Amino acid sequence: MYLDPKSSPEFHGTTPVRSVLVRRKRHFIFLLLPGANMLDFSAAIEPLRVCNTLNEEPVYSWSVISENGAPVVCSNDIAFPVDGKLANTQPADQVLVCSGDAGYLDAIE
Repeated sequence: MYLDPKSSPEFHGTTPVRSVLVRRKRHFIFLLLPGANMLDFSAAIEPLRVCNTLNEEPVYSWSVISENGAPVVCSNDIAFPVDGKLANTQPADQVLVCSGDAGYLDAIE
């Protein structure tokens, strides 16, 4: 994810980049499915963390959930803890579903 501060209407050439990247707080939900690819998940969540460090205060928050609230075993056999289950999820600005090859292969067979 790349945020160009020059594309912001508040950019005047003298405003520090730290204050113009994001103005509105946003919440993301990551739904991890069994076999989710850890690299894809990391590539999606890490830019949010970095952007939070570039702003004066955090502008992104996220929750990681699974269907039943249990840890999800990712494609690299690492069990990833989650914040809760799908049924208890509150509304969010964005929902990202992280699956792995199994979800795709099951769909085409």
